[in-house]
Amino acid sequence: MSTRAGLGSSPSSSPPASASAVGRGAAPGSVSSSSGSGPTTVTGSTGEHSVCGALFGADDYRIVRVDGHHVEAVPEGHILCLYNDDRPGMVGFIGQDLADAGINIAMMNLSRRKIQGRAISLINVDSRIPEEVLNRLRANEPLLEAVLVTLLGGARFLCRHHSA
Repeated sequence: MSTRAGLGSSPSSSPPASASAVGRGAAPGSVSSSSGSGPTTVTGSTGEHSVCGALFGADDYRIVRVDGHHVEAVPEGHILCLYNDDRPGMVGFIGQDLADAGINIAMMNLSRRKIQGRAISLINVDSRIPEEVLNRLRANEPLLEAVLVTLLGGARFLCRHHSA
């Protein structure tokens, strides 16, 4: 059995998850997705993004690629998605700002294509991040985009199974 994945691919026994997104200067909006057998295009208040997922074992789903960046994130709960210029100090700044707000980081993944290029971070957090905290993050010049995605209903929507 092989597995092809994309956000929005729904096994018949499980409904798609709900999601919400907030982009720089944008009001909260809903995220819609469409998928065939490859990457899923996720559209929200900050535009379109390509997302791929994979199934590693029973109920072990992961987001493995976003906009061509290799990443790893558990697709459930609250995920802070950040795009920034690749500069020293970004991880410390983000971690300190979240800690000051009482937000616990459950999992953090960073990815870039080249030194001093554009980087992406997917950060699973234990609770919703208030808008004022997102705005503080966005005020940092190297930060290009900050989006909070909330996935409800588990991660089964991520993968579609195909027989070999």
